[in-house]
Amino acid sequence: MAGRAQGGHEWWHAFGRASMVTTAAISAILSVLAAGGDAPAPAGRVVVDRVDALEAAIAKAKAGSVILLADGTYRTTGPVRLKAKVALPARPIVIRAEHRGKAVLEGVAGLDLVDCAHVTIEGLRFAHDADRAAILMTNCRRCRVTRNHFALAEKNPPRRWEHWVYAVGARSGQNRFDHNLFERKRHRGSPLFVRGDDAARVCSRQDRIDHNHFRDIPHADGENGHETLRTGSNILGEQDRDSLTVIEDNLFERCSGESEIISLKSSANTVRRNTFVNCRGAVHCRLGHRNTIADNVFLCDDAGDRRGGVSLYGRGHRVIGNTFRGLTGHSMDAPLALKPGTFDGRIAPPRATHGGDRTCAAAVENTVSRNVWVDCNALEFGLANQARFRPLAPHDNTFRDNLVVGGMRGKALVRLHVPGAATFEGNVAWSTDPRRLVGVWARHFRLVDPAKLPTSAPSLPSWPPRPKRLTPSDVGPDAREKRDPRGSGK
Repeated sequence: MAGRAQGGHEWWHAFGRASMVTTAAISAILSVLAAGGDAPAPAGRVVVDRVDALEAAIAKAKAGSVILLADGTYRTTGPVRLKAKVALPARPIVIRAEHRGKAVLEGVAGLDLVDCAHVTIEGLRFAHDADRAAILMTNCRRCRVTRNHFALAEKNPPRRWEHWVYAVGARSGQNRFDHNLFERKRHRGSPLFVRGDDAARVCSRQDRIDHNHFRDIPHADGENGHETLRTGSNILGEQDRDSLTVIEDNLFERCSGESEIISLKSSANTVRRNTFVNCRGAVHCRLGHRNTIADNVFLCDDAGDRRGGVSLYGRGHRVIGNTFRGLTGHSMDAPLALKPGTFDGRIAPPRATHGGDRTCAAAVENTVSRNVWVDCNALEFGLANQARFRPLAPHDNTFRDNLVVGGMRGKALVRLHVPGAATFEGNVAWSTDPRRLVGVWARHFRLVDPAKLPTSAPSLPSWPPRPKRLTPSDVGPDAREKRDPRGSGK
């Protein structure tokens, strides 16, 4: 018996050695086949401590290369360029701070990526002259910008529009911008702008913007061009070009540059699970159609002026399951605004208007459902005194199963400027101040305290609302990254 056990033990080890050799051989063969016949040499890591050393390492970089920037300041005299650096999904080219936030780019410019794929920029701090972009990506695909800190040095007067992270080109797409901090931007231009190519009529497509922290963007006193986050462009939005950008799980605090916190000038985007705190302006579906605004939280607790919610131009948008509390905005920045336009979004705009700043499609065929407004200024269906600039009124929208509760300053909860702006189904409105429940709009609502509604009314959102509010610990460079079982990740 003992002999048989010993023999079995030796046989098991012999089999293990053989199977290890076989597995290694198969892996080697597969690697050679995947590489087109030549097995790739390991790229390895290199640590650099000067700009010229960084540029030399980039020139030699290939799939799997990791370039670590030692702690210190890197003063650039021009953009650090990556041209046609194409790596592999499992073996990206990585440019990373050796210690997060300790490698600082100063000088005149940041990084320019052209025709790159599977390149990751991670953990750097960008503090150079804002006249040049921190990261300019032209025709890049499947690249990642993660865990960086952007606070560029803005000089007066600005010399041009200053976009800090900027994705352009007809072949741009499937890039990810995540866990970054953008702060204290004052000059015209956006901290993050995912565009595409106006001449080719193509948006950057299928990009993902998630778990970033945007904060402290001061109001620009009415100057246009201070959106915190932008997709598309005037012409791309007018032409109904799909961007398919996903903007999710970001925190916006005191982002008040102008009336458009997020400006969607493209179609088929998703804005979900973001938190907006004390931001002047609103999320604007500015040009384009079929965007989804879902499960976001909009809060105002500083009594600041013009804190808004969602503003709709165009058709086919879905505003679903959002929570709005204490918002003070009105007109363009209302807690909800369904707006008139210069053309009907169901047909192409007149050629004479292409690319004009005033061009906008009237809000038609949109769905607003299962949202909660608590202690907000009035919701606006149409806008007063806009016929001269926007002659086409909103119409054929659906406002269904929403709660509008509380109000502020003795004003009505809703302003129905255009009676045919929407059909109303299953909505509830309530205030302890009866002055807020007066008007033509009130006939379209059940006027009842939501606390007294039966719990068997599943079509309405739950009361009181308990939304997931993001905090600084959930986002930005130092937040933990968790795997999302739904596949979108964190």
